[in-house]
Amino acid sequence: MVNNPTISARKSAQDPHPNNPIKIYYIHARLAGPLSAWPRLLERAATMGFNHVCVSPVFLPHRSGDVFLADDHDIADPALEGADRADKFVLALASLCSSHGLRLLLDIVLDRVAADGATARQNVGLFARERSDAANGVIDPRGRLADVHGAMTRFDAPEIASQAVAWWVGRLARLAQAGATGFRLLGLERVPAPLLRQITDATRRKVGKGSDCCFFGWTPGLSQRQLHELANAPLDGVFASTPWWDGREGWYVEEHDMLCRIGPVIGVAEAPFTDRVANRADTAAGAAALCLHTLRIAAATGSGLIVPMGFEYLARRSMEQRHSSPEDMADALREAEGDLSAAIAEANSLIDRLAKFGVSGAMRSLTEPGGAVAALAVMDAADARTAETGLVVLINADMARSQPIPVSLDPLDPAAGALLGNPRFELGDDATPGLAPGEVRVAVLSRMPAVRAAVPNDRRAATAAAKQSPIVVDHVTPCLDGGAFPAKRIVGRTVVVEADIFADGHDMLAAELLWRAADHKEWQRAPLTPLGNDRWQGRMTPTRIGRHLFTIEAWRDEYASLCHGIELKHQAGVDITLDLAEAAALIERVAAHAVPKHGKVLSKTLAVLAGGDAAASVKSLTARAARDAVAAAEAAAEGRAFAVRSEPVALEMDRPQAEHAAWYELFPRSQTDDPARHGTFTDVIGQLPRIRDMGFDVLYFPPIHPIGIKNRKGRNNSLNPGPEDFGSPYAIGGKEGGHDALHPLLGTAEEFR
Repeated sequence: MVNNPTISARKSAQDPHPNNPIKIYYIHARLAGPLSAWPRLLERAATMGFNHVCVSPVFLPHRSGDVFLADDHDIADPALEGADRADKFVLALASLCSSHGLRLLLDIVLDRVAADGATARQNVGLFARERSDAANGVIDPRGRLADVHGAMTRFDAPEIASQAVAWWVGRLARLAQAGATGFRLLGLERVPAPLLRQITDATRRKVGKGSDCCFFGWTPGLSQRQLHELANAPLDGVFASTPWWDGREGWYVEEHDMLCRIGPVIGVAEAPFTDRVANRADTAAGAAALCLHTLRIAAATGSGLIVPMGFEYLARRSMEQRHSSPEDMADALREAEGDLSAAIAEANSLIDRLAKFGVSGAMRSLTEPGGAVAALAVMDAADARTAETGLVVLINADMARSQPIPVSLDPLDPAAGALLGNPRFELGDDATPGLAPGEVRVAVLSRMPAVRAAVPNDRRAATAAAKQSPIVVDHVTPCLDGGAFPAKRIVGRTVVVEADIFADGHDMLAAELLWRAADHKEWQRAPLTPLGNDRWQGRMTPTRIGRHLFTIEAWRDEYASLCHGIELKHQAGVDITLDLAEAAALIERVAAHAVPKHGKVLSKTLAVLAGGDAAASVKSLTARAARDAVAAAEAAAEGRAFAVRSEPVALEMDRPQAEHAAWYELFPRSQTDDPARHGTFTDVIGQLPRIRDMGFDVLYFPPIHPIGIKNRKGRNNSLNPGPEDFGSPYAIGGKEGGHDALHPLLGTAEEFR
């Protein structure tokens, strides 16, 4: 079956499933031109995987030509040549979009209209000319001069604000009934959040339950206070400041955390009507790399995507609010330096794939600000400790050089606070150890199960007698009280294991670290290297929380001992003919167990020995390749001489919070607003947001069990309690039960859960 991207886009746009993310292609209406020229543009948008188009204001603009300063909201922009009335134009455009599987969003400027326009004249008192500071040429967040032509919506006047809200509700409802799916709301910095809620709620009610009516707030440029106030506004999406982020500063994560409290965060590949991303590079190749870099960051860190027209062709001409025409777009296309259409389709596909994992919570940074590589993690749960799935976005902000990955993904770096690992890459792969210049890589991680300790068996079989060996393994660390208690480490941190390993004589020894989770049977192996003075060291990195075991296996390295003796004799001028024959016999004995790669090395070594050249034989025997080949073959043949293992040592791998956590203790019975009423678990639940906002991540209770009557103490440890005194919670046990019961005045077990 041939995959038609246009058909796929149409099906996706009409799918009401909540995991169908918003993917917006932004169109400057005047650049698109008459409505008859739009089908080709909409077809391209659908082919690139978009399911929405957002259109700049379609109303009659002020005589200055500024499309963001509407003269008359009832009249369509004559330059679009679609219809004379705005509602009729929207009806025709919405139908055209629907035929291409796209939904229509309209730009709406809530905070101002043209001061001398029909809208202002017909609604006397709802709009007022801008203040004097605007007349002096102050730059507003949309990148244009707020001049004397503008009249502000009187949201600041309580006696008029309700009328202004009612006017906007009526105007937006008519546009929605004409076919607009939703609106991109501009000017939110001057719209109080309660009034914005009134506008959106009332518009939805007026449109009716059977129709879609979505509201997306344009949030780049808003202050933290303004974003905080929008947290209660019923917006269907907000926009990240992706194009302005250099990939290094920490504000992007802070902004994302505030935005996701308002609604889904839509990544911005390039903001409409601002300087083009391509202009940041001098060459076409550099522009393509920068645009692709920003596009992938927007897709990887957002729950949706917005891309303005022209971005796919690396356009350098910015959209103009005044005096724009289709000829300007034609000129921009003639100047095109590339085509990112396929990359944009890939980005939209990435958004769809990531949406299936349901990961859209707060973002946290796993790296310090200012580094060349940013590692951002998003979980499927507000509490990272309970996360089942997570996304990690790796961003190399260095466009000129490759950079190493600074965090562990298997398991996930403990800084994330989540027990995740086993990464699967949705963008990029792990074939290369580092990140290419400007690379963005996205990994999906799943929860690592905890170790299940084996149930002790009382019918224990008699242990076999240990084989005697001249090799001693002693002073193994980490080990507490000779192994009576397990040492503790943090999952994801490398565990360093050391031991004293020695034997009589001058034989060469070898050793390995063996470790496994308690619920696994197979040992994982890591080499031990000598540190000097018979002390050896190895490293392991368990990936799961729970009980692990490790042991040290040491043996006499016959091959290394033989080679060491041959080297010493050869340097002293002693005949080594018999020693070389013994080495050849050892190699022939183990060669049958060698894998093909090692077999070739051993065959080559035997050929050199057969040549009779003592110096060449010594060099071939002591080469690293020969030593590794013999060691691997001996291990496969289980031919390690005098092998001995130390007693297994228990190691408890703990969750990241065991290393750093802030605890908050409270008495549940004190969490009441009435001194005469005993506090409950429900009262505690009401305190959780306050405790969370102070930065705590562990809630700590004193005993919550029934309290005894005998020798009960009163307030302030008084020995003469009154009938209203509840006693000390540490005096556990009463007629209601003991450690296995809850104090009845605190609530039920279900309320505790």
